[in-house]
Amino acid sequence: MKFSIPLLTISAVLIFSSNSHAQTVIRITGAQAFGDAVHRGIFHVLQANGPFTYAYTGTDINKAQQTIWTGSVSGSPVIFKTSYNGSTAGIRVVTRSSTVNWLPNSTPQSAGGTTNASTATPESASADAAAVDTFQSSTVYTSPTLIDRRVGAGAYVFVASKGAPANLTNITALQAQALYGTGQQPLAFFTGSEADRTTLLPQTNQPAQVFATGRDYESGARLVALIETGIGGQTNIAQYKPVISGNFVTSHALYPAVTINGIYFPEGSDGNPSNGNIATGVLTKDTVTNLGGWYVSYLPTLDAFNAVAGGAARILSYNGVPYSPAAVAEGSYTLWAYEHLLWKNGLTAVQNNGLNALANQILNVDATVLIGDLKVSRPLDGGVITTDY
Repeated sequence: MKFSIPLLTISAVLIFSSNSHAQTVIRITGAQAFGDAVHRGIFHVLQANGPFTYAYTGTDINKAQQTIWTGSVSGSPVIFKTSYNGSTAGIRVVTRSSTVNWLPNSTPQSAGGTTNASTATPESASADAAAVDTFQSSTVYTSPTLIDRRVGAGAYVFVASKGAPANLTNITALQAQALYGTGQQPLAFFTGSEADRTTLLPQTNQPAQVFATGRDYESGARLVALIETGIGGQTNIAQYKPVISGNFVTSHALYPAVTINGIYFPEGSDGNPSNGNIATGVLTKDTVTNLGGWYVSYLPTLDAFNAVAGGAARILSYNGVPYSPAAVAEGSYTLWAYEHLLWKNGLTAVQNNGLNALANQILNVDATVLIGDLKVSRPLDGGVITTDY
C-alpha cells in the first residue's frame, strides 16, 4: 500500500521552533525500504490523536529521506523525525549513539505535508530507534540489546537490468553464491541454453555474461539477500561499480577496497549506498553495448517495481518461485524478512509510548506485509520456515 498525501487545506498551518519547545522528540533512523510503512504508521497514529503537521524531503513521501511530524500521542505533544541511512547502519547508530542529520524543529510544516523540506543547518543528534528489516543479531552491532518489536514483513527480489534476454528468468540460491563469489558468471549458467554458451557477442567476441552488483555493507537488503542465499551476512563478496554516461554503462570495475567504521572490506565487497539509485540509476541503463552482459542485483520490492517501470528491468523468480505477496504468505517464496522497530532501553515514558503506538499501528495496519497475513514464520533471518497452521 502506498502512502497518499492529503491535499492542502485552508486549515494548514506552519509550525516553528518557537511553539515546539514542549514537544518530546522521537528520532527514528534505519532502512529507507521500510520508510513508507513507517511514514504511514506515523501519519495514522498522529491522525488518531488530533491535528498534526508534517514536512519531508523530496516530492514523494514514499521515498523521503528525511521527515518531521508535529502532533500528539495520548495527550502528550511529540515530534517524530525520520532520517534513513540503511538497516545495518541504523542499528549501528542506535547502539553506538552515533549522530545523524535531521530536519530541525524550525522546518516549516503544514497539515497537508510540506514537500522539498531542506535546511542549510540540519540538526545533528543520535537516534532513539531504528526501523530495520533484520534482527539485531544478524549484524555485528549486538550490544547493547535493543527493545525489539516485530511489526511486519518485507520481501526482496533479484532484478536483471535493462534488455536482459527473455530466458533469464530465475536465480537459485546456489547460482547467487557463485555469482556473488566471483562477480560474474556466463549467461548460460542461469539459462541452461547451449546457444548462450556458444554464441559470441559482436561487442566483446565472448559469450554473454551476468554481472553482480548491489548494496553497501550497511544495507538490510544486502544482509537479508546474503543470509537467505546461504552466502552469509558478513561474507566478503564481489560486486561491480558501474561507470555511467547518459543511458549507458560505459565500463565497470569491482568496488575498491575500503575500511568503514574500523571494518576492512576487500575489493568488490563494498556497494552502492542507495536501493533507489540501483533501481533507477543502474538497472535501467544499457549494459550489453559496452559490457557484453547484464547486471543482477537484489532489491526491496518497491525499488524493484520502480526499476521495472523505469526501464524494462526484469524481476527474477527465486529458486523457481515468482514473487507475490501470496507466495510469501504461504511460504513458497522465501526471500523475505521481518520488519522490526528497535529502540533503546531507558527512553522516557512519552518516547516509549509513542514508539509502542507506532509499532502497534504498523503491526496491525501499515506494514508492507502484515504478520497476521502470514501463514508461516521463521526464527531468524534466513531461518527455516515453518507453517503456523
